[in-house]
Amino acid sequence: MLKLKEDRINYGEALLPPVKDGKVYKLEYAVGTTYSLDMQTLMAICVPLGLREATDSGLANNPMALLKALQEITDKLVIFCDAGHIAEDHSASKLMLLLDKVICEVKLPKRDKAQGFPSFHPKTWFLKYSDDAGNEIYRVIVLSRNLTTSRSWDVAVPLEGKRGDNENTKAKPLRDFITFLYDQIQPNDPDKNRKRRILNSFIKELPYVDFPQFENDKVFTDYQFLPLGIKDGAYEITKDQIFNKSYTDLLVMSPFVTAETVLKCGNPLKDAKHHLFTNASELHKFKGKDLGNLEIFRLRDSILEGEFALSDEEEDPPQLEDIHAKFILYRQYSETYLYLGSMNYSHSGTQRNVEMMLRLCGKNRYVNLDMVERDLLGDDINTSPFTKVTPDELEMKDEPNEPKDRLEQILRKLCRIKGMEGQVSTSNIEGKYDVTVHMPAKEIFDNVSFKPIRVNNEWVKMEEEMEFKELDLLQLSELYKVKIVDNEGNEIVRMIKIPTRIPEERDRQIVKSVISDKKAFIYYLSFILDDDAVIAITENGSADDSWNSNQVIKEVLPAIYEKMLKTAYSAPERLKDINKIYEAVKEDGVVPEDFPDMYETFLKTLGIKC
Repeated sequence: MLKLKEDRINYGEALLPPVKDGKVYKLEYAVGTTYSLDMQTLMAICVPLGLREATDSGLANNPMALLKALQEITDKLVIFCDAGHIAEDHSASKLMLLLDKVICEVKLPKRDKAQGFPSFHPKTWFLKYSDDAGNEIYRVIVLSRNLTTSRSWDVAVPLEGKRGDNENTKAKPLRDFITFLYDQIQPNDPDKNRKRRILNSFIKELPYVDFPQFENDKVFTDYQFLPLGIKDGAYEITKDQIFNKSYTDLLVMSPFVTAETVLKCGNPLKDAKHHLFTNASELHKFKGKDLGNLEIFRLRDSILEGEFALSDEEEDPPQLEDIHAKFILYRQYSETYLYLGSMNYSHSGTQRNVEMMLRLCGKNRYVNLDMVERDLLGDDINTSPFTKVTPDELEMKDEPNEPKDRLEQILRKLCRIKGMEGQVSTSNIEGKYDVTVHMPAKEIFDNVSFKPIRVNNEWVKMEEEMEFKELDLLQLSELYKVKIVDNEGNEIVRMIKIPTRIPEERDRQIVKSVISDKKAFIYYLSFILDDDAVIAITENGSADDSWNSNQVIKEVLPAIYEKMLKTAYSAPERLKDINKIYEAVKEDGVVPEDFPDMYETFLKTLGIKC
């Protein structure tokens, strides 16, 4: 269940559309939530969602494949993240621009004036798939992992189900959670209608979905979704049994903790075990505390320093790994409960943030602390990736990062400025554009500067009106880099989303930049049609200059025509993709001379109007 090597889940494979009884399903809609967001990771997960291929298939590095994946899913995808936690991308690609519309930053208000802003911290996926016959499958994934490149150890639980005629009361918390997400869509978001339509479909349909995985499962017999911190329907975890009832065993894994939260549990029964797995950075918090029966474990230094990997994959150089998984195992006599998800075992996690947890119910004889620790520690504690913490380690000094914390608070305030908006206008230079970002006068911060993500010019100091002159189409985006610097020279750089109405021509220009010659046009058509034979010819065949000759083109077009006829019956929705690409590039000299006549004949033959 929790063996570090045998039970690993590939993130991309968890998102792959299912294949059931020989039927291949495709994505209808997807909603993902994450605390922090890395744009390269977001692009990578478009491959399994849009192309039904694993993220490590190599297609994420193929511009043609990535363009196809993005065009397939950007109208079906919504991603929510905590405002101010989109990582800076140093190599923002043209294709990345297609994803700015799917992002929705969540800007939670303060719950208490004396404290900082709460975090939007859940890591979840809600996915709907369908096959050609209209059969539907819903998948909900509850994770501890953000959409980033982190290699830390995390947990994930995917559940699948189908929609029935009767409401499933256990799915009501999902409806409440997605209703909360719906309310986070900003009124000035240019893409708000598409986002709301997708969330509305889940709000209406998920309450009728049953997840039958546990009907015949002897380990876990029941489940409950626990959304924390949302306005309506929130689960109050501090009133849960783990904090208020006596326990036989209590095991907590949490990368970040508050000592008072860890020690505030129910009364231990006779010989009860209370174990904590956490990061070394948290140990100082227990200095001088009465630990009672609490035993603490951390990862060994050899793991943290990359000398020994939790996976069998060889890497050069080895990457650092740490705990990022969050789960709680609570046992009282014969009953065992396993909580998994995004919540850290801290004051913020249990009382302030928005989180999502899944509670699984089982029996002690099938799941208990000894079994879980055998998975984590192995048979020999001396060779385990974890080590038991010694009293001396609790005496280590804390190393606070006060400058970074101050900058983070400024960033959080900045993201919550109301009325921040970008406007695009044509420049005095033909083919160029000017962008003006408007800020309310009373919200101007010192030592803050901005620039669009694909602009390499100097930063523009934060002012009531910030102007970015003479930009190319492919420099326009709703994502902007923001840099905050303090008087000591400490700085943070992130990306934030500022509502900006982007000209439609930008996306067409992105397509043109990828499909830039005849070979690329044929290759992309073949990719849409799943014609492996033609793809092989274009990948291994002649150089681009010979592809511009009629001889090579004439050899390939009949195969394209035949495949289009078959596709018209087997997957007619792909014809829309063909027409979209054709219309985008037909005036740029990249369409083979014989293709327009062939395409017109094809449309007339089948009576298709595009």
